[in-house]
Amino acid sequence: MSKTLALVVVLFFVLFCGKCYGELRVGFYKGKCGVTNVEGVVQNVVETWHFEEKEKDIAAALLRMQFHDCFVNGCDASILLDGLTSERKAVPNSSVRGFGLIDAIKEALEAECQGLVSCADIISMATRDAVVLAGGKWYDVETGRRDGDVSLASNVKLPAATISVSDSIKLFANKNLTQYDMVYLLGGHTVGIARCSLFKDRIYNFNKTGGPDPTMSPWLLAELKEKCPRISLIFDNIYPLDVKTPSLVDNSYFQEIKKGNGVLQIDQQIALDELTKNIVDDIVNDPDIYTKFGEAMVKLGRVEVLIDGQGEGCDASILLDGLIDAIKEALEAECQGLISCADIISMATRDAIVLAGGKWYDVETGRRDGDVSLASNVNLPAATISVSDSIKLFASKNLTQYDMVYLLGGHTVGIARCSLFKDRIYNFNKTGGPDPTMSPWLLAELKDKCPRISLIFDNTYPLDVKTPSLVDNSYFQEIKKGNGVLQIDQQIALDELTKNIVDDIVNDPDFYTKFGEAMVKLGRVEGLIDGQGEVRKSCRVVNKKPFIFGGFN
Repeated sequence: MSKTLALVVVLFFVLFCGKCYGELRVGFYKGKCGVTNVEGVVQNVVETWHFEEKEKDIAAALLRMQFHDCFVNGCDASILLDGLTSERKAVPNSSVRGFGLIDAIKEALEAECQGLVSCADIISMATRDAVVLAGGKWYDVETGRRDGDVSLASNVKLPAATISVSDSIKLFANKNLTQYDMVYLLGGHTVGIARCSLFKDRIYNFNKTGGPDPTMSPWLLAELKEKCPRISLIFDNIYPLDVKTPSLVDNSYFQEIKKGNGVLQIDQQIALDELTKNIVDDIVNDPDIYTKFGEAMVKLGRVEVLIDGQGEGCDASILLDGLIDAIKEALEAECQGLISCADIISMATRDAIVLAGGKWYDVETGRRDGDVSLASNVNLPAATISVSDSIKLFASKNLTQYDMVYLLGGHTVGIARCSLFKDRIYNFNKTGGPDPTMSPWLLAELKDKCPRISLIFDNTYPLDVKTPSLVDNSYFQEIKKGNGVLQIDQQIALDELTKNIVDDIVNDPDFYTKFGEAMVKLGRVEGLIDGQGEVRKSCRVVNKKPFIFGGFN
């Protein structure tokens, strides 16, 4: 995607006055810490820690830390927080290690660029670097997370080693992770250890039978009996989870569980259960396991993340990373405290549209910036919203159905993730089949781009299938042919309330002018003017209010 196109896409949706989580992305910190390479700093500290052997099996430690963090309130580094009742004090987290390394990385980064890099991002980057040092393959880590401020031991509900495969699949699905992701992530057990207490029942009293788990190989049973005697003065001995190469990230874990050498019950069961055994079989013979393991780790890193960008109204309570900051900085240098961030968004959007082939329109200015930004206020229309409900929603913002259709024309640039329209391909309205309004050509395209089961959780596809980099009316031409990617896009070309508007636009040489008029009306939505709000000094934060004591400044 070109820089111009990306600019239009992001700015258009920012101006739409709703929540824009932006997205985690590779290279989030690039250029934000002067000449310092943030990921390079992380890598250097991890390598020093590894080669000086400050902590054994650091890859295993960080893989466990990232999993335990992400599965409790998302990947927000809440596992790092100290406190008598914090997540660190929960029994399942008693085996988590690597805190000293994360502290060392944070200290190194703070010395270079204070307050920039989140602990949540440090965990993800450091884990990747440790995996590489243990023999794994490099994978790009998405960054841009924010750190959580809630950490409670009572929230820690991690899957037990005895969980069934079907229950484990459900648990991972709750985190938007597939059964393929689950199996690859369990492959993280290729490094690390487990205490005897986690699997002792499998040796001496499996399912209260008084005997061993029959799925365990005779060799492993003898090994574990020796290492974990029924009665031991050492309460909780340890044993490697990968019995062949416990210090390397490779696929020997999968080879061994195929032989009955899975130490934990869930490890052994994924090699036997009908729901997962074919996946294990494929991995055993897959030379590309390292790439797919990396892809699963990236997906784990997306679980319930906290990122910038929450807001409402046309008051710049939403955050656009980078560009808006640069514009604000340039304007502050010329005329301090004069131009609001809300006006910057409107003007920059117009300019980006022109660069992408659209027509210039005059932007109304004079807005003030809001000082309230709450996720709970965000109520944006879903891609599956009906035309009639969408009209009502736009009407509540003083926008007509004509405005609505022209503004949806902003989909002439940009992309959507498969998750937004996958039901239209495979299970439209729970029919088990595709949306019948979709053209055969588009259906074939989307099936290819968005397979029913995919290791890449959320691929993307352009919303305008013909000219996705240009602001023009081809979006409307294509939805007339049944090539609308989102359900609402297709429906405005079919619904009696809007199809005549779409027909008119297809043949309208003055589309650009009317699109600009609709954008101007959008820019008027619940704007704050003189006497309301503020002009922020920085678009990222509200201005500090004067301290008031006893009713006096």
